[in-house]
Amino acid sequence: MIKKLLLLSLILISTSVVFSQSIPGGTGRYEALGFNPFMTDPAYDINRNPAWGHMFRNYIFGDIGRADLTDASLYKLKNQYAGVSFGLGPKLFGGFVFNKNEGRIFDSVFFVSGPWGMRTLGMDNPIVPIKLFFGFTPNNGKFILSGSFYYAQKSTDSTLPGSFIRDFDTSAPGPIVLKRTSINTTYEMEKKSSIIGFTLGSLMNFNDGWFEGNLDIRLNKMKYSSSADTVGVNVFYRRTMADTTVSVTNHRVALDVENDGALEFNGFFRGMVMVNKPNKISLVPYVNFGFFNWKPKYTPVNSANDTLPIKGYASTNVYEDEYRYFNLNGGVGINMPVFESGLLGLGLSVGYNSYTYNSNFTHTEYSGNGIQPPGGDTLRTTTNNKIEYKKTSLILPKVNLGLEWKFTDWMTARLGYSRAIINDKTDGTNTTTTSVVKLSSVPPGNYTQSVVTSNNPNMIINDQNPSDPVQTISLGLGFHFNRFSIDGLIGEKFFQKGVNLLSGQDDKEMFGVISASYNFNALNPAK
Repeated sequence: MIKKLLLLSLILISTSVVFSQSIPGGTGRYEALGFNPFMTDPAYDINRNPAWGHMFRNYIFGDIGRADLTDASLYKLKNQYAGVSFGLGPKLFGGFVFNKNEGRIFDSVFFVSGPWGMRTLGMDNPIVPIKLFFGFTPNNGKFILSGSFYYAQKSTDSTLPGSFIRDFDTSAPGPIVLKRTSINTTYEMEKKSSIIGFTLGSLMNFNDGWFEGNLDIRLNKMKYSSSADTVGVNVFYRRTMADTTVSVTNHRVALDVENDGALEFNGFFRGMVMVNKPNKISLVPYVNFGFFNWKPKYTPVNSANDTLPIKGYASTNVYEDEYRYFNLNGGVGINMPVFESGLLGLGLSVGYNSYTYNSNFTHTEYSGNGIQPPGGDTLRTTTNNKIEYKKTSLILPKVNLGLEWKFTDWMTARLGYSRAIINDKTDGTNTTTTSVVKLSSVPPGNYTQSVVTSNNPNMIINDQNPSDPVQTISLGLGFHFNRFSIDGLIGEKFFQKGVNLLSGQDDKEMFGVISASYNFNALNPAK
């Protein structure tokens, strides 16, 4: 039994390469290897499937950050996070990940064009996310089951009162004069964005390999509400009687926006089976999928003034929109040692992604003599715009290659290659309908005056493109000092302008993203 577990530990560690007693991992390593699904990465895999926390106990990992190039005059880092996994006993383990953005809300999925977009409303994504995970193994690592809880939120509340008061001269002639006019307005605003997530992960080990799977459920939420409540009062002075309030006006302008749905469901399954023991060649199949859809609930309010003697017709806008996303990807590759102490991951993948957007917008406005006294006919104009848009992408094929090898005992070089052929299909229609209805003061006289329909016929575009032509080949370096490892993806500007390691001037960063890890164990603690 001990020999089998030791062999299994060596197989797992060999897929991510151990140098001295350090265990390299993180975004810097993962991206340098070309986002390779056929190679394991301790930090990346623990974040996705917490069951890996048992195989890498007592392990600290994280990203020092990614170069933020939005401001060329200022060097700063973004997407920093830190995590740790630790043992709670022979069969129990746990850990946490702090400040790592996960979920579609961080992909700016709510930053859409339209009055309900988070950017339009001046809203921000959640901040300071935290993930807690726990797991257990009932049979010394042969089967591992784990779960995690993820939460992040940001909220802003504000209340601002405003008032206007004007007093008049009551000595003016007349039995009744205006004494005071006051207008009081209260502004209130609330902004909140949050995400709650749960992950169920498992890892099953056997003599010649392993199989893993995880399911994620995340609820992305955004809510915005604002209101302006105005109360106006006129007080009149009466010489022979007490002061009288003869008019009070109340008006409310409000906007409520929140998302309906936004339940995100993802799954990832992968295995590694040794098919050639003499050369230690392992077969690596994988598949992942994701579903996500949401609808904006946009509710503007512009209340009519009930105290006015004339009731008007207010223009209205009605929005009905829906966004849907789906992706399915899978592939098969090999993982094998190369050179004296290197590792190679190579494989092909296929995928299908789709994005659907449906919009139904209705605008209604009134005009004519019926709006004002003494009465008459009113024209109601209704404009409806309906959009149906769908884009599908067939990825066939996608090539991933990752190579990692030692230059010295303390330095590692990495090479990644990722390229795909993407077949896009865009299908969309845009239909506009306008109707004008006469609302007569005599009900039998009501009739539809005209209907005009403008239909943009079905538009289909088929296009074929390569995957990201900017980031096809990636390079990285890793430095290992006993149990500590620091790993980086070499930034594009390093190739453009050269390296400036000491001064850091002229925005000549060497690394696009840097990760770090520390292993408290001499080797793999899962025994």
